[in-house]
Amino acid sequence: MKEHRDDLELYTKGCKALLNFTTDDPNAQRILACKEAFGLRIIAEGMKYWQSDRPDESDVLDHLRLRLASVRVLKNVSTHTSLEVKGKIALGGGAARIVDRLLEALVFTGKDLITNNYQVGEMSAAVAAGDYTGEQDIVGLSLTIMKDALETIV
Repeated sequence: MKEHRDDLELYTKGCKALLNFTTDDPNAQRILACKEAFGLRIIAEGMKYWQSDRPDESDVLDHLRLRLASVRVLKNVSTHTSLEVKGKIALGGGAARIVDRLLEALVFTGKDLITNNYQVGEMSAAVAAGDYTGEQDIVGLSLTIMKDALETIV
């Protein structure tokens, strides 16, 4: 991932693999935070890809999927109970950088929703309840990113 930062598909698949690796596994969360020197920084880089060069729908969806996967990896790691892991997140991952990336994800995702006048409607209730799983819907992905980013900051 570090070598191919411009390859959106590879970066997204790498973030999704790390998401699967760290979901409900405290040992995997500790490994990513404590053993991989640049692991969290590389994940946080995925949230920088908020603006698309080609504003077609498939490109926007690709960027949203990357942003969602990277936010969720950070969310998984931030739930670890160990002070060692929390310290590594703050020092090794650069807590200020990670928080900045999370805030950028919130701001740019919200601006995109407003600028494109996407209709939120009933979808926000499904996202809030955690019942939303659609990977083809820009509004649903955007709301999920915003929800997960806020939960990670908390």
